[in-house]
Amino acid sequence: MPVKRFAVVAVALVLAVSGCTSAPAASAFGEDRKPVSPSTGATVDTAPHLKVSVPEGAVDRPATLSVVPTDVPPPERPGFVLASPPVEVSVDAPLSRPVRLEFDGAGGPPGALPVVLHHDPGTGWYPVEAGDPGKPVTADRTSLSPFALGWITDAVGWITDHLVGRGGPPSCPAGAPPWARMAASKVDLVTSCLTAEGDKARLRVRNNRGLPLELTVPPGTSAISVDGQPEVVRQVLGSLLGPDKVLLLSGQELVLDWARPARETRIAVRAAFSATSVLPGVAAEALGADDSSTLLALATFVVKCSAAQNQTLRSLGSPELLGAALQVLIDCLGPLTTPAGAAAAATSAVAALNGISESIAVSEKGFAVQVDKVANGLRVVGKILKFYTIAKLVGALGQVAADSGTSDADRTIQLTLSGSGAGAKVNPRDYLFANGVGSERYYFQSPSGKFHCGILGKVGSEPTSSGCHGPTAPVPPRPSSCDENISWGGGMFVDDTGHSAFICTGGVLYGSGFAVEPKVLPYGSSLSVLGYTCQSAENGVRCAHDRTGRGFRISSSSNEQF
Repeated sequence: MPVKRFAVVAVALVLAVSGCTSAPAASAFGEDRKPVSPSTGATVDTAPHLKVSVPEGAVDRPATLSVVPTDVPPPERPGFVLASPPVEVSVDAPLSRPVRLEFDGAGGPPGALPVVLHHDPGTGWYPVEAGDPGKPVTADRTSLSPFALGWITDAVGWITDHLVGRGGPPSCPAGAPPWARMAASKVDLVTSCLTAEGDKARLRVRNNRGLPLELTVPPGTSAISVDGQPEVVRQVLGSLLGPDKVLLLSGQELVLDWARPARETRIAVRAAFSATSVLPGVAAEALGADDSSTLLALATFVVKCSAAQNQTLRSLGSPELLGAALQVLIDCLGPLTTPAGAAAAATSAVAALNGISESIAVSEKGFAVQVDKVANGLRVVGKILKFYTIAKLVGALGQVAADSGTSDADRTIQLTLSGSGAGAKVNPRDYLFANGVGSERYYFQSPSGKFHCGILGKVGSEPTSSGCHGPTAPVPPRPSSCDENISWGGGMFVDDTGHSAFICTGGVLYGSGFAVEPKVLPYGSSLSVLGYTCQSAENGVRCAHDRTGRGFRISSSSNEQF
């Protein structure tokens, strides 16, 4: 199911297709056919802008090159100016060499980029090649179907208006349950409402901007979905951005459900522009990409770009910071604009989304069309990036810098869920373990016995911390900082700086280490001491540092850091 205007993770591109410019009158022409043979090629010059050529040796038998009007409606989208009516190009014989389409690029709006668009019945119009302003553009194609010629125009004003959004709130026909209340975010990146859904509280959050937003979703949410976003896309993007992150496209709604907790719980859902959401989103918007494959190809590549992983890129709150982030991200896209890089990224994305091997993605026609669309679109990205300057992009994306310059608190939806009283806080002294180390240490185990956990006081220069030992999956690759001879991934911890990670240790840190078994922390109960709170539940043990709110949840089949 196509995702609506994946508008995902090169900011230049929104400039490319946004805005409307009046088109020069498109001239009509009649049918034109030329014979082609194995020893001779053929060329058709159609008025006023297109020349189509079949090279010598392209066919193995006598054939006909046809360039005729098509019944396919011309592309209609903001920022595209049609040069002449679309045409159907065909050769009635197998091709061993590509057919060349040459668009002279003359006569378009000043500074506009000439572009050749290709039409596929399943995916619609999409660009296959772009040129420099005022210059010819050439597209070599073995896949023939309707083509359209035109120009992509510059429309900074449209982008500025489009980014602001200001849409209405989502619909919540039922009132909120009496045990749940919401405080909306002060900055209107998103709009939201709270309603009752059976015995749960349901929060609906709508993106109120023209580009994707990255939302941080707290653990403990019993259901997560995004209207109009296939679950496979959400899962793949989550694996790229992090388990607590959701990429919400322009106008899309995120749906979150919570069951009533045993004790009062405060929940924060934070919205933000991130460097890895802005770039793919604008790129997909510019390419007119309304499918998830393009978004995923862009997001995957940008997230994996080592330079883009620099956390300073996540601060976009000034023109200078935004410009620096855009330059890094544009540099990341460089390999994608080559034929080999674009094809590899497109193949990987289509295979991931459809649950198929990469060999099938390129060999089966239905998938190969998707690969072709994404790969050609990525190469067109490079052409457009050459034209727009960082200064122009920063000017067009001023709303991103303005929104990002606000505080996290102002971009956060706050929920308070009152407790049912079913759970209870245990007495910390019942879990205090004295072993002569000289600091307070509190140990417990899960009811299943799979996890042994502890909350440890400060010893020397070591910070206070809370952690659990036990088998869990998945476990990330061993970092270079964890020696091969030391156990990796057999538990998780969080310290008083809010740092949370998997455990790399040669021994037991969060267990008593003695013959005495630690006391069980019953399901639904919590232990709060030394600035940490650990909760025992059937879906695992959750420990958090109270001041920062950072921590982890661990179970045998899943885990998360928040």
